[in-house]
Amino acid sequence: MKERGKFTGRAGLTGTRIRQRRLDLGIRQAELAKKCGISPAYLNLIEHNKRRIGGRLLIDIARALGIDPALLGSEPDAAQMEFLALAAQQHGGAVRGDVESAHDLMARFPGWALVISRQQQRIEALERMVEALGDRLSNDPQLSGILHGMITSAAAIRATAAILAEADGADGGDGGEGGGGGLDPAWRARFQRNLDEDAGTLAERARALADYLEEAANIQHEPLSHLDQLERFFAAHGWHFPALEGQNGAESDPVMEKLLDAAPDWLAAPARAKARTWLGVIAQDARALPARPFLEAARDLHFDPAALAARFGCETGRVMRRLAFVPWDQAPACGGKTGGAPGQEAGPGAGQAAGQGSASPFGLVICDGGGGMLLQKPVPAFPRPGLVSACPRWPLFLAFSRPAQILAREISFQGNEAMRFRICAIAEPLAPGCLGEDPLLRGTMLIIPPQAAGALPDGAHEPAAPVEVGPGCRICPLEGCPARREPQLLA
Repeated sequence: MKERGKFTGRAGLTGTRIRQRRLDLGIRQAELAKKCGISPAYLNLIEHNKRRIGGRLLIDIARALGIDPALLGSEPDAAQMEFLALAAQQHGGAVRGDVESAHDLMARFPGWALVISRQQQRIEALERMVEALGDRLSNDPQLSGILHGMITSAAAIRATAAILAEADGADGGDGGEGGGGGLDPAWRARFQRNLDEDAGTLAERARALADYLEEAANIQHEPLSHLDQLERFFAAHGWHFPALEGQNGAESDPVMEKLLDAAPDWLAAPARAKARTWLGVIAQDARALPARPFLEAARDLHFDPAALAARFGCETGRVMRRLAFVPWDQAPACGGKTGGAPGQEAGPGAGQAAGQGSASPFGLVICDGGGGMLLQKPVPAFPRPGLVSACPRWPLFLAFSRPAQILAREISFQGNEAMRFRICAIAEPLAPGCLGEDPLLRGTMLIIPPQAAGALPDGAHEPAAPVEVGPGCRICPLEGCPARREPQLLA
C-alpha cells in the first residue's frame, strides 16, 4: 500500500544494479540468495526494485558480488530521470512510455544516460530561446525602432538611386550634354550627398542591430526579459529566502534591500522593482504562515491547498505561494527531524544552504486578469511559456471563469502523455471589491510534479483522463487546436 506523504516514484536503482552485476558474473539468483541468507523470492523483489535494501543485507550482497556497496546503493538523479523520460516521450519512438528501460540505461550506461539527458535539457533551452526571441521580435520597442529606421533608410536610398538612374537614362537618350533631360549638377550633387548620408545612417542602424542581436544571443547569461531576470534572481537564491522568515512588518524592509543590493548588474531596474514587490509578498506570506506550523499542517493535510487555506483562514493563493517558497529545511518532519520536501527523508545535508536540497519541489505560475505572466517558478520537464504565449488550455486561465473556486486537474503536455502533472489553480481578487466596482483578479497555479504527487491524498485531483495542453502556441506541436492563435515557429 502506498505510504502517504512519500514520493510514489522509484526510490533508486539498487536492485537493477544488483541484477546486472549478478548476470555479468553468471551467478544464478538462487545461488546469490543462498550466499546472503535470504530467499530467492525476496531477492527477486529486490532486483526489481520492489523492496528497499540497505544496512547489513546490502553489504552481504555486495561482498557476494565482489563490488563496493557504495556502487550498488547510490541513488539516481531525479532531474536526470525526468529529462530521460521526456526525451523518450518526444523522440523515443519504440521506447515511448517504457520507463523501465530508462532506469536500466542509467544503471548500465550512466555516461550515455547523462549525454541524453543533457541533450534534452539543451533542446528545451533552445526552444525557450526561440520563443523568447520570437516574443522579443513582436514586443520589444527598441528592436522595432531599429528595424523601422533601417527600412526608412533603405527606402530613401532606393528613391534617391531611382532618381539618379532615371536622370542618367535621360542624359544617354539625348545623345550628349545639353539635352533637355539632363539633371542639374547642383541637384545631382545634392542627391549624391543624400545618398551618402542615408547609406551612413543605414550602416549605423545595421551595427546597432548586430549589437542588439549579439546581446540577445547569450540568453543564458543575459536574460532577455524582465520576467527571465526575475526568475534567474530567485533561482540564484534557491527559490526561498530564509532571511525573510520571522520578520515583523518593517523589519523585513532592510533585509529586502540587502538582498537587492547584492543582486548582479544584469538585474535591470524594472526587474529589481518587480523583485522588491515579490519579496514583500513573500515576507507577508511568511508572517501569516510561519514555516514550522505551516509545514507541520501541510504534512498532516497532505499538502492540500484548499484544506490548508481553511486551516489557517487565509487566501488559497497565499497557501500556494507559501508551498512553492517555504524553506523546507526550517521545519521538523515526523519525529522531530529536519524537514524536507514531500517524500524526502531527513538525513545528512538537511538544512543546507539555498539550492542544496532545501527548496520546495512545487512549481508556481502567477498571472493577471489579462493573461500576462507575473511570476514563474519552473519545475523540470514542465515547458514554460514566453512573455505572451501561454497555452489558453491551462487550468490557470480557466480559473478566471470561476473566481474564488479552486480547480484541480491532471494535465499532460502534447506528445508527452506519460509525464503528468497535478495542478491546483485559483483566481482571486487583489483586494476587497466595492459596490458597483468590478474586482481585479490574479490567477495562481500550483504545479505538483510527478515525483511529489504522492504527497497528496489518494485519488485527489485525478480525473478520468488528463487534460492535454501545450507550453504555448509558438512551440506547441498540437495540430488542429481551436485555441491556436499563432503559427508554430518550429514547424
